[in-house]
Amino acid sequence: MSTPRILIIGSGAVGAIYGAYLAQAGCHTAFLVRDRASINSRMPRTLHHYSMLGALSKRIRTDQQNLRVIDQAHTGWDQVWICLPSDAIHTDWLSSQLAKVDPKTPIILWSPDFRDQQRLAAMHKGPVSRALIGLASFQTPLPGELSPSAGIAYLTPPRSAVLENSDAGKQAAQWLRQGGLPAINMDKLSAHEALMTAQLQPLIAALECCDWSLATLRKSALLATACEAANEAARIGSHFLDPSSPAAHKTHSLPGKRWLFKLAIFAAPVLSPFPLQTYLHYHFAKVGEQTRQMLDGWIDYGQKNNLPTSALAALRQALPPIASVKPNTTI
Repeated sequence: MSTPRILIIGSGAVGAIYGAYLAQAGCHTAFLVRDRASINSRMPRTLHHYSMLGALSKRIRTDQQNLRVIDQAHTGWDQVWICLPSDAIHTDWLSSQLAKVDPKTPIILWSPDFRDQQRLAAMHKGPVSRALIGLASFQTPLPGELSPSAGIAYLTPPRSAVLENSDAGKQAAQWLRQGGLPAINMDKLSAHEALMTAQLQPLIAALECCDWSLATLRKSALLATACEAANEAARIGSHFLDPSSPAAHKTHSLPGKRWLFKLAIFAAPVLSPFPLQTYLHYHFAKVGEQTRQMLDGWIDYGQKNNLPTSALAALRQALPPIASVKPNTTI
């Protein structure tokens, strides 16, 4: 059997880690980047693997990554993995690169917006399988930290990769497991991903409104707004996927969800092996355009389909303009 050939579009913190496990499984793995001068194009680079023992362990395994980097796509790949934020999906650059790939090549799509698969279908006529990122990864050192050294740090919990139960998704998950990464397949992944994203993104938007302070968010009235916005986003995502689904008309208990969010905000920093609040600020400030795009998408779809959007709209209005100087976002 020939060596699997995988092209990863995007060489940032997410693509780097999935690429490392694919290479460890014996796949020929390359990164496609837009800018050969960017930090994400430089090889070799250092990868720092945090222990799942969390804050109780100071162990960090360090490896070197030295994979091929290209700036022009071509044919000959068994799969193409798109590891980009959602706001990079509908760009002329991505469209032009996918036009150079064999149209029958399966794509694994890792971006979170519930509309991304539909957008990609306009660019690529081959099969597209959804995938849900379950790991945490980031450029190091984080702002204000001295270690780990320059590179990319990551944490691989159970379900570090959740892939659609399609032929391409099954093959992709198998390669990741062969490389040592916890990866599973799931039926109806689009519905699960829409729900998970609906829980996360409003909470991140509220955290940004609170100047990235978890303690402030825990006491803020915006936490209740974020909970209700999560309910609205979940219904909108379900309606988008299947308007007849009962989940598209289901509401949830706001007080119960608020206490669950409060507990998570309190416990997560204690259990994290790295400064969680700093990581959340650093990572989600980089993809602030994606956060706003997703809120706008939920609001637009909800209003067009007579679904509640008042909490989403309040959260969107509270978000400050994106700062003119942001962390590196180069693909």
